[in-house]
Amino acid sequence: MRLLIAVLCVSLLSAQHAARADAVGAIKSVLTTQAEAWNRGDLRSFMDSYAEGCTFMGSPVMHGRAQVLARYRRVYPTAAAMGKLAFTGMDVRLLDEHFATATGDWHLVRDQASGGDVGGYFSLVLESRNGRWQILLDHTSSVKPTAQRQ
Repeated sequence: MRLLIAVLCVSLLSAQHAARADAVGAIKSVLTTQAEAWNRGDLRSFMDSYAEGCTFMGSPVMHGRAQVLARYRRVYPTAAAMGKLAFTGMDVRLLDEHFATATGDWHLVRDQASGGDVGGYFSLVLESRNGRWQILLDHTSSVKPTAQRQ
């Protein structure tokens, strides 16, 4: 009987670990898909991962996917202004089966005429809705290019 209980406990723990790994992989996939959409100049697809009622912490704070999309279109009106986006140093932490945080660095490579390279940090709160991870809260900060950081 003890052996059966031990086997069941190990099986349950293994299943939980696998589920967590799957969720972390799914969230990283969301961010990879976002970068791919950005790099194609496709802001609408980039925004697909944002929840309808999302909040973007910037100046000013914005609420709702439509408002955030309008900001991106205003700030990045051309493919050259958008540049090429890369996320690095991603760390995903599951808070429970429905909520997670993701943090990391972002970097845009652009020519000088389009504003030059820029980058910074991001922190996201994501929610799993109907089996799909969506961004509820995006706090993205810009910093000076890496070469200029002290």
